[in-house]
Amino acid sequence: MSRRRVLAVSASALILASIGVTTPAALADPVRPQVVNGRDPSPGEIRSLVSVSAGGYWCGGTLVDPLHVITAGHCSVNDNGSTFRPSQVTVRWGSSKYFDEQRTYAVAQVTTHPEYDRNTLDNDIAVLTLANPISGATSMAVASVAESQAVLTARNSVRSAGYGRLSFTGAGSDVLQVADLTVMSDSVCGSRNGSERIDGITFYGVDVDTAHFVCAIGVVPGTTRIIDTCQGDSGGPLFSNDATPRLVGVVSSGYGCAGVDDNGPMAEKTPGIYTRVSAYLPWLTSQGVDIGTAAPTPRIVSAVPGADSLLVVVTSDGNVNFDNYQIYVENTASAEDAWYCTVPKGEDSCLFDDLTPGAEYAVTVRYEGSEEVSEPTYVTISVVPSVTPPVRPEITKGWDMGGGKVKIKVRVGQQPESTKVWVRCTSKVKKANATVKNGRANLRLTPGAKYSCKAIAENVAGRAVSKAFRFTL
Repeated sequence: MSRRRVLAVSASALILASIGVTTPAALADPVRPQVVNGRDPSPGEIRSLVSVSAGGYWCGGTLVDPLHVITAGHCSVNDNGSTFRPSQVTVRWGSSKYFDEQRTYAVAQVTTHPEYDRNTLDNDIAVLTLANPISGATSMAVASVAESQAVLTARNSVRSAGYGRLSFTGAGSDVLQVADLTVMSDSVCGSRNGSERIDGITFYGVDVDTAHFVCAIGVVPGTTRIIDTCQGDSGGPLFSNDATPRLVGVVSSGYGCAGVDDNGPMAEKTPGIYTRVSAYLPWLTSQGVDIGTAAPTPRIVSAVPGADSLLVVVTSDGNVNFDNYQIYVENTASAEDAWYCTVPKGEDSCLFDDLTPGAEYAVTVRYEGSEEVSEPTYVTISVVPSVTPPVRPEITKGWDMGGGKVKIKVRVGQQPESTKVWVRCTSKVKKANATVKNGRANLRLTPGAKYSCKAIAENVAGRAVSKAFRFTL
């Protein structure tokens, strides 16, 4: 299958990123953001979509506050991977009916996500800061983590929008088109061989990291015609289907358009791939974007008490802007009995010792430097039978699965009950963790980097770490 929408579209040709695919034939007329089998918008339905011209390429974008547009990372870089200068980028907004009647606005700053990967399209998001507000435009609020989770539930209805071609090789349209889409389950979206039926049509997974991406596709009611975004629609919005639309995704990539690619109808239909905006809220905030809600906080996954100890495990919900977590444990009856632990990014737990048996503790977590603190979790420390320390695991083998995917084989050993075992891989450019299941850990790493991986077993009695397993991916 050939990947599409991995770079912006020029006025004469569609350019694809280097994922081992060929460039389709040059197009005879300007290519604009595209929606296949879409519909005309109702009056006032779409007021936040903008067209982005960057170094001769065209993309979509979403105005999310008076001065900021969110678009795709691959729309903000040139063929060499360097971010466009502001003078090379303009934003157009205006009539939803005629593309050529839109007004042009200058851009003061272009910021590509610092971890954007041109090969995998991971972190495919960018921010354009306008020189002046767009008069008359209505911005679209960015969904919070909780709102995004609710909107992007499998089988929920969402929308996208854009201008342009009405089929993979068809003519463009001067009328803005809206795509009514359905969210695909993360389990299928992130798989290589899984499938899911949506409105009578079977769609297959696209093997992406669903912490950073979401899949969506549509079907025209009562037909077998597929609704999809297409080439040139990169950077446009994926938004909630309600009275107050909220931005939940950015058009990123996919295979073919609406079940058709350069070889004709596809035997296996696939969904469109969208960057999951909620994974980047702290970074967007750091760029001055008004997301309309407080910056998200990490969450407590579990707090397991021991005889006089507490093992706290947290998760970041995919946020990438903060380097460390801080976990706080405070005796609810005595403010003097309080403890905290700083956990580096890439790790997810901390073991507190010497707590008071029988006492209740409130556990909270926040990003270091952030004022936003999680809701407390209350745990009572009670005398329990002693726990056997974990056995040191061993990494015995590793496989390069291609595309940055690595499988690690771990000899877990006879671990005590309630022992967690995972693998941590680190390099100069990336840190990654993965839980060991059935003696295997699956990680997504950066190709070309040198990695040191360790298997870690941990319970309330302590931690055991394997010898380092080193390799170059």
